[in-house]
Amino acid sequence: MESRAPLQIVSGTEPRERSSKRPRRTVPALAFNQSEAAQALGISVDHFVRHVKPDPAVVCSGSLRLYPRKVLEGWLEEHSTLGGRYVA
Repeated sequence: MESRAPLQIVSGTEPRERSSKRPRRTVPALAFNQSEAAQALGISVDHFVRHVKPDPAVVCSGSLRLYPRKVLEGWLEEHSTLGGRYVA
C-alpha cells in the first residue's frame, strides 16, 4: 500500500494532498475570508454569519471581505465567559 502525503488546508480552497516534490512555504495569515475566519474560531460558517459577522470590523478589497486576526482575537476576548459571566 502506497503512502500518501498529508492533507493541508490551502487558503481559500478545500484540503488537498501536498506534493512532496516542492516544499510549500507557510506564511501566517494576517486576515481571513469568511470561511477561514469561521474555521479559525472553530465554528460553522452559518454560526459565524448569524453570531459573529455583524460585530467585527472588516477590511474591504473590492467584493472581498477580510477579517483581521487581531479583530477576531478581540471578538473572542469580548465574548469570553467565566462560569456563565462575561469576563471582558
